[in-house]
Amino acid sequence: MFSFLIGFYYTLQFTLSISAANFYSDSDRFIGCGTEELTEPALVTKVYDLPLFLFALYHGIEWLRAALLLTMVCIGVNLSTVWYISVLNSIFGFVCYVLAYITLFSGDGQQCKEAQQFRATFLLVECILFWVVFLPFVFPIGSLMLCKKQTHE
Repeated sequence: MFSFLIGFYYTLQFTLSISAANFYSDSDRFIGCGTEELTEPALVTKVYDLPLFLFALYHGIEWLRAALLLTMVCIGVNLSTVWYISVLNSIFGFVCYVLAYITLFSGDGQQCKEAQQFRATFLLVECILFWVVFLPFVFPIGSLMLCKKQTHE
């Protein structure tokens, strides 16, 4: 059962990594946002580019962490030292989510919301997923520690 949950997390992180890279390079990134300050393509792309780029990095690293955890659970290889070192990515992920909130709800983010609809929607979905997925799955080994030894062997 635990390997199924980690497999779901693995698939989710892979999908989010590919999606963030896709929305980072989406063609509507050059659409002006309707204000005089945000009509030049070089300025318009800067509104959502940084959070999307950081999400692509975060989810890519988290995907590798999920593969590592899946290897530990399914094969039984003890790689917990590497896992605990890679937990620093969770701190990076938290910073990415804070930056996404700031960008999405800032003045420029709100102005570009309609023009760059798909990019803004993806950031909104990421903000919602933070509460649904990030908190429960960021420390999955912690849930193993709460189980009795007989239940997870």
